[in-house]
Amino acid sequence: LVDRDGSNRRRLTDNRRAGSPTFSPDGTKLAFTASSGGTDNIYVLDLATGREVRLTDYHTGVRLSGLRWHPTQNEIVFDRHLQGGYREIAVIDVESRTIEPVTSGTSDDRDPVWSPDGEQIAYTSLRDDVPNVFIYDRSGDGHHRVTAFVTGAEARDWILADSASAAKLDSLEQIGSRRTDAQADSIAAGRILITSQVTKTGDRAYLI
Repeated sequence: LVDRDGSNRRRLTDNRRAGSPTFSPDGTKLAFTASSGGTDNIYVLDLATGREVRLTDYHTGVRLSGLRWHPTQNEIVFDRHLQGGYREIAVIDVESRTIEPVTSGTSDDRDPVWSPDGEQIAYTSLRDDVPNVFIYDRSGDGHHRVTAFVTGAEARDWILADSASAAKLDSLEQIGSRRTDAQADSIAAGRILITSQVTKTGDRAYLI
């Protein structure tokens, strides 16, 4: 852990191949993966007390990555490596430690990203043998494709609506009848940052 100016460096873990750190919404805790004997588990560290709690209880060769803490709640989304080279997206409740699968585990789904309100999860899927971005709506609306890039695309972050989004909403209001509630909701939901490989040596970033 280090301050933004590079000062106050503090080591938090030792000799466990720790990875995928993610802060709790209030910044007082840090969740991460740590490995023992080739098996990963999820831990939560209290940054004030140093107390560490293990959330999962895997024992045989499970690999975990892509942890992201929910923007407002005690939930963490992650991807879990399965047999056969597949990965699935799942959500763990920090209090009860129950795990809810989000994807079916029949393809390679990885790198989940919460929407700013925590109601949706964007993720990268290789279900078509090429990575592309999909969204899971937790309200029950299911999974939706976002990109169909031949060269592939990967979800990186989901960004809150900003001044540019507000300006676009204003422009829709000015044209009156042409504006729809769906357009307004879409803009207010923010934008997903994705990257796509455009050449063998170069990627391009997009805001959707």
